[in-house]
Amino acid sequence: MMILMKRCLTLCLALSLLLSLLVPVRAEGTQTKRTLTAEDLTLTCVKVYDDNDVAQPEIRIANLGEDQVFVQYEQARYDNPYVGTQKTVAVTGLTLTGEDAGNYTLGDLTQLTREVGQITPQTLSVSDGTMLLGGTLDLYSLVKGTKRDLVNFELPEKALGCSISGSILASGDQVGTIEIPVCADKKNVGGDEQMEYAEGTGTITVTIVPQQDQPTLEIVPPESAQRDPLTGGTQVTYGQTLQLGITGGAGQGAVTYTVLDNDKSGDATIDANGLLTPVKAGTVWVAAKKAGDSQYKSAKAEPLMVTILPAKLTVTVLDQTAVVGDPLPILGEESYTVSGLVGQDQMQALPTLSYAYPPDMSKSGTVEIQASGGQVPDEVNYDPKITYVPGTFTIQEAPLYAIALSCSEGGILTADQETAAPESKVTLTAQAQEGYVLSSLTVSWEQASSILLIETGPDRWEFSMPEGDVTVTAVFTPEELPQMNFSDVTEADWFYDSVAYVFQNGLMTGTSETTFSPNLTTNRAMLVTILYRLEGSPEAPSWSPFGDVPAGEYYAAPVAWAAWHGIVTGKTTTSFAPQDPITREQMAAILYRYAGYKGYDRSRQGNLSQFADQDQIQDYARAALSWANGEGLITGKGAGILDPQGPATRAQVAAILQRFCEKFAL
Repeated sequence: MMILMKRCLTLCLALSLLLSLLVPVRAEGTQTKRTLTAEDLTLTCVKVYDDNDVAQPEIRIANLGEDQVFVQYEQARYDNPYVGTQKTVAVTGLTLTGEDAGNYTLGDLTQLTREVGQITPQTLSVSDGTMLLGGTLDLYSLVKGTKRDLVNFELPEKALGCSISGSILASGDQVGTIEIPVCADKKNVGGDEQMEYAEGTGTITVTIVPQQDQPTLEIVPPESAQRDPLTGGTQVTYGQTLQLGITGGAGQGAVTYTVLDNDKSGDATIDANGLLTPVKAGTVWVAAKKAGDSQYKSAKAEPLMVTILPAKLTVTVLDQTAVVGDPLPILGEESYTVSGLVGQDQMQALPTLSYAYPPDMSKSGTVEIQASGGQVPDEVNYDPKITYVPGTFTIQEAPLYAIALSCSEGGILTADQETAAPESKVTLTAQAQEGYVLSSLTVSWEQASSILLIETGPDRWEFSMPEGDVTVTAVFTPEELPQMNFSDVTEADWFYDSVAYVFQNGLMTGTSETTFSPNLTTNRAMLVTILYRLEGSPEAPSWSPFGDVPAGEYYAAPVAWAAWHGIVTGKTTTSFAPQDPITREQMAAILYRYAGYKGYDRSRQGNLSQFADQDQIQDYARAALSWANGEGLITGKGAGILDPQGPATRAQVAAILQRFCEKFAL
């Protein structure tokens, strides 16, 4: 029995020692981190041949128990891009993340090299397609896993009158389905015995269908637009703009707006987004057309009549003051204001000002100042009847006291008058320049250190003038930017400045108070929310065309706003896929549409032919990626790779947003 107890004690001590090696020791007030070695990490890495050596390995940590710790990396590469097994994979920039990462350390271990990589051949796969009667279809668009020059299509015996030229299938005069045999040749790219493209066969089923009519398309003015009480049409005043939209229609076709060149008394222009700008007062007709697509015919809306009303001018005479005994003030152009003029338009004749009767400058009193005789720039775009608002000339018994202004660097301080009578109201404007904030604004005079200030609007204050000279002092101080304190973003990182930029401008936040997670992917909802913040979080429609965007989600308003303005279109007409990772080409497309919505220049184009994987760019994103590349927003990832369909990491999104904002938005 004694021997058995000794053996049990020995076994317990051994188990205790083993557990102490595997589990970090946590004593009261102290904590010992577990140092991970290369032997603690297992690496697996498999992908299909894609003509580049970029690897995306999965790295696991042994003996973690229930701890949440993950290994992130900056870069991973195969030794070459060709098909094979037991390929060398080099992983660099290793870091730890996860809620328990603080209990572990990698020590000096920042990279791994293992012969575990595998690249498999591309294999032929096909999908079915739909073609409009009388249209064409590129059959290669339904093929994956091979190159265009390796694939052949065969016209079946039952072809419904269709024909094939290369990969282009042309419709005959019948609807129905045809089955097209497909075969793909093998090809060796690496110069060894392994084939990067495998042989394969398949069958594509093409359904030939007639186009459908779209639901009725209607041009819709905003709810705030004025309505013509006689015709029921829409009104807009010369000098203003009218934002039009559409309801109804279906499919992915683009909407175009046109001001019809018919019997019209007015004139206007309209941009691609439906913004109508009046040119000449009168009546115009606006047409809208939604293009057809693979399912629907094109559709036209009934023209909308818009009445452009002449602008109305208002001449407002400014109040004048004087002290008993002063000379009678001379009334001139500085004594009135004109509101309602559009652009560079000027009045044909300026108004003249006069006193209702000659003021007696020997005593206090008031006299009305009248205006008349003005002439509008023209009687087409302007109502010839001008509204005149008279002013008041006040002769004061009380003396006027001086208003001295003292302003620090970083802002502008002004007063609406240089002198004022006691108890009169003085209006101050204290406006901070960019990068500064107003720290203090005080009014002092000899009998009081400060006088009550009342805020009357943005950057505007008012005080009652005392019986004595006053000094107004404005102090502006530099604006304090929020401090970035992310443990996973250091000054040595290539994305450090970009992360600081988006964080300090309120475009992106961290994934926690101390982490930014630069290598995690960004989903579609996050990007749209960032653009919504950049726009100042405007009021958004209460509806959304997408069934997978619930009203209570944080991204509901951003997605509705972006959909309404054509910045996003969704993956289908009814789904947005908010949680899907945003790809590089999707991000380019959304930024491209946002730039168009803002009216930014989108004419610059890049050279996409420099990238070996340019044929992987989807048609809808090609123009957007060319523009983004030309503007330097989205560049290659090295080795001639653009990676259009690769997911965009948070660090990449931060860099692209910084370039976009510095070039266009901010």
